[in-house]
Amino acid sequence: MEAVMEGGEFWILTARNLEENMPVGIVGGIRKQEVLEPHVEWFPWATSRNKVEAILAYIEGMRQDTSLLIYTDIEEKNFWIRMAQYGVIRRVGTYHRRDGRVWWIWQEARPN
Repeated sequence: MEAVMEGGEFWILTARNLEENMPVGIVGGIRKQEVLEPHVEWFPWATSRNKVEAILAYIEGMRQDTSLLIYTDIEEKNFWIRMAQYGVIRRVGTYHRRDGRVWWIWQEARPN
């Protein structure tokens, strides 16, 4: 296994499956001053519902005291639009990469 990120922080995302919690993904994040830039990788067995529930719980827990900037591929826009509809993030910009890919940028929505 190759190291993808050095000096970062990591969290295991879990979801309820029948009678127990099981890991469904891993989040790696790098802090830049007061901002955390997380990136998620899903395990192959993670269902769509697992992904929604796990990310909602992660963002809800983190946004209480951490600023988040989330960069997402435009191909994943439907998933992240759904997270915005739940009120945990809001879109703040677009990043046009040199390789031609487009990322949408999201920030945590502050709880009321």
